[in-house]
Amino acid sequence: MYDFYKILEIQRTASVEEIKRAYRAKAKIVHPDVNNSPKANEIFLVINEAYETLIDDNKRYLYDIKLNYIDSTKADAERKKQYYGSSIKNDTYSNTNLNYDWESYKKMAKEKTDEDYYNQ
Repeated sequence: MYDFYKILEIQRTASVEEIKRAYRAKAKIVHPDVNNSPKANEIFLVINEAYETLIDDNKRYLYDIKLNYIDSTKADAERKKQYYGSSIKNDTYSNTNLNYDWESYKKMAKEKTDEDYYNQ
């Protein structure tokens, strides 16, 4: 989940005018018509989503609740890590250094024939 406040570089207590100003400033930089980066469209969509969420009072309220829950979960995980040490399993931090050998998986995968389905 993205932190829309960090994306727009505003405080969590920002007013509607501050949100609009921050959105316009970011949109001018990242808009796909202006920015030739291959990821410009993706980034612009995220900025748009941030704006649409934070500008609407109901969406912002629900988003803030989720964000506060995630922050408290991370804080709990950090406290457990400090108390128990790094050997404890911590579900909030995932191992992103997993390297799979996809070629070996492809070799192991056997395409089923009609006879295989019949035998089952």
